[in-house]
Amino acid sequence: MIVFLLIGLLFTAQVYGAPAWIQSTYDMETEMAAFIGDYLVRQKEERNNLWIMKPWNMARTIDTSITDYLPALIRLAETGPKICQKYVEHPALFLGKKFDLRYIVLVRSLKPLKIFLSNVFWVISLSIF
Repeated sequence: MIVFLLIGLLFTAQVYGAPAWIQSTYDMETEMAAFIGDYLVRQKEERNNLWIMKPWNMARTIDTSITDYLPALIRLAETGPKICQKYVEHPALFLGKKFDLRYIVLVRSLKPLKIFLSNVFWVISLSIF
């Protein structure tokens, strides 16, 4: 069932664009100008402008920063390959706490698409927020 959901999301994103709940995300090596443009538009419209910057090639929270200060975001991008994503303003909460679900997914091939989805998953509660 999960596999069909993932395939459906990928198809929907290709045909209709990303769903509204997916936050804007930028590769800071190739999309810095687009990111700055988005940031400035949000600033002009006085919208929430909190961003999370993290390396795309590391795990956990190593070298991850959250800020709304544009010069800091630009400077952080100079320290290695990073992605910058609009921070979720209203996250889903479970018992008043942030959480995430972690699955193991193995993509065996793209054409034809063959995916292995483990029946083991973890619920991680982020009690510090």
